[in-house]
Amino acid sequence: MHEYLTPIRERYGECNWCGKRTPHACLKCGYCYLCHPVIEAAERMPASAA
Repeated sequence: MHEYLTPIRERYGECNWCGKRTPHACLKCGYCYLCHPVIEAAERMPASAA
């Protein structure tokens, strides 16, 4: 996971994948803490397996 998941100052953002409004959104990619591992796993999957 990115090191950007815990900002010093909380700010609410909307997850780019599930649309949930949360203070726990990645500052780098915009995914929430719950969706982040799913997105990263999908990115690591080879294109031939998709």
